[in-house]
Amino acid sequence: MSSPALGALPTTLPRDLHEALVEMAMAVQKRAIYPGGHPVLRGAVERVHNKLAAVLLGTPNLNLGVAERRLMLDGAASDESHPHLSDLAARLAAHHVGGIRFIGGVNADELALLVGGLAASAEGGVPPLALRDDLIFAHITLEPLAFNRLGLLDGDSAAEDPEDATWRALAAAALGEGEGDLLDPAAIAQAINNRDEIAAEILAHIEEMFASVATGRASRRTVERVSTLLSALGEAGIAKLLGMEGLDRANVMVSGTIGKLPPTAAVELLRAAAQVNGAPVSGAMLRLLQKFAGAAREGGNARTNDRLLRLVIRRMLEGWTLESPNPERYEQALATAAVPRGRGPDQRRDAVEPERVIDLAIETGAVAGAAEVALGALVVRGGLAKTIELLCAYPAIDAREQLIDRVLNESTLREHLSQQALDAPLLRFAVDRVQRKAVGPLLDSLTRRGDSDAALLVELLSRVGRDVLEPIGAWMPEASPRVLRHYVAVFDAVGAWPPQVDPVTWARHPEFIVRREAVKHLLKAPATRDTATLLALRDPDARIFAIGLTAVAGCCTPKAAREVMRRFSVGDLTVELRLRAIRTVASSASSEVLAWLLPMVRTRRWWFWGTSLKKPTTERVAVIAALTAFPGSETARRVLDVARASRWPEYRGAASRTITGTTDA
Repeated sequence: MSSPALGALPTTLPRDLHEALVEMAMAVQKRAIYPGGHPVLRGAVERVHNKLAAVLLGTPNLNLGVAERRLMLDGAASDESHPHLSDLAARLAAHHVGGIRFIGGVNADELALLVGGLAASAEGGVPPLALRDDLIFAHITLEPLAFNRLGLLDGDSAAEDPEDATWRALAAAALGEGEGDLLDPAAIAQAINNRDEIAAEILAHIEEMFASVATGRASRRTVERVSTLLSALGEAGIAKLLGMEGLDRANVMVSGTIGKLPPTAAVELLRAAAQVNGAPVSGAMLRLLQKFAGAAREGGNARTNDRLLRLVIRRMLEGWTLESPNPERYEQALATAAVPRGRGPDQRRDAVEPERVIDLAIETGAVAGAAEVALGALVVRGGLAKTIELLCAYPAIDAREQLIDRVLNESTLREHLSQQALDAPLLRFAVDRVQRKAVGPLLDSLTRRGDSDAALLVELLSRVGRDVLEPIGAWMPEASPRVLRHYVAVFDAVGAWPPQVDPVTWARHPEFIVRREAVKHLLKAPATRDTATLLALRDPDARIFAIGLTAVAGCCTPKAAREVMRRFSVGDLTVELRLRAIRTVASSASSEVLAWLLPMVRTRRWWFWGTSLKKPTTERVAVIAALTAFPGSETARRVLDVARASRWPEYRGAASRTITGTTDA
């Protein structure tokens, strides 16, 4: 289990985690009150599940450390005065839980089981929760307390600073003989690097561990933990510890332990000792020593290489002098020694070194053949996505960008688009990076793949922006209706059409979606609005005709009114569209429209004293209302007078309204 980051302990946890833990604490308290299966408990556990699931969205797992009254995560800790969180920490500690890990996918049933276990008393015949074998969690891991020598914040440590007492006790547990891994040596290293007072507090214990290694009394586990500590501390951290010891004692410590530590740890210790003694080791010598350290771990000559490594280190420690100090020849000789000779049998000494090669390439800025080979090995081993993730973790410098360009280009994008399942995050990153070069592979993939992937491909093309328009314009004449629909979706997202494409031509395309989007695009520009309106009103599809009605609502020209009246007479419109058509043409208030409206409501019986109206229908009532838009027409006035005196209330109501235009929406 990964350890909480050490150093200062702020009393704040991330807000979402704080809320999730409070919900868990309240659920445990309710479980202690209510019997199992109670509705209150189900709701409480569900709230815990929802909060925790939200926290786990951004991380594959969540590792919490447990003190007596605190919960810790990545250098932050809960407030021990918080009533709910301190109670939850106390319950976990009472059940011998030193750490708890939640893995993505944790479900409500597992949380209910955990809540029930914590609510039960840790005293009596039932073993503590961390020691029970009958509870099986698929996504929760409980780490038992490994601090059998701690006494965290209890007893004699009460008079000390609780934080310093905690870290000193954690150091003893991490570097000692226990089996717990809640706080590993790497975490102790981070504490030392972050806080000088913590380093001073645990220095005595670390010196004891070094002494046990030097005399050969230390177990293999202790040696491994000290080695891990040195590796995590790095040159600066080790130098800090050695500097606290004083030069003489530090050299004795180094001389006594360097022959007992693993090769890599020995090199790290040498580098730090050289810094403390004011005798820095050259870069070429370090490269050679690191090569020896790698060869001493494995291979047919591992024992010989290990012996040679330690011999060189001992000679360097004797007075900190180097033979053949000529810098030019010295560097050349070391560089030659670091290169393997001949083509002997492959001892697989470089099988785990691609990351190291990448480290060196980025640090030195030398992106050469070795780095490309290492990149290829990483892609083969972990896939393109993991390789990109690894590279993005480095600082954004030219060398990193060159390496990303080596593995992420038009060719690799095309290869990835041909896979059965598309990796959306990787493709988004790739498109954002290569931009216009991605258009060709994306268009080809959009043509070949089915509609299930079309939405993602349209999104990726849209991410390129307006640079995508001209290439799509070149593909449009050969595209199928299905693909054209997706092209139009890209145009809609980008807000423009290809420069070589005339939307007026495509507004007459047999495919409905292509016509509709072309008309909508034309309506946006004042120069093409009138043309687009007439195209829409003449379109055989009622849905595009409706777009045209909306475009002329309240400002219908005589030309547009004629198209509406013509389409109305075809008889294929829905009732709603027919009513909208009547209201729309009435807004033009032309004599041509009035002559078209009157026969719809007036009968053939016409005497000098008046006229009669047809039996009302929905459309005829709409016509009566439309006639109010002709206040200057004597004929319209007479028809409205008859409607107001009609025995039908529909006509009376319509004639009493004043039409001011349509509100088609």
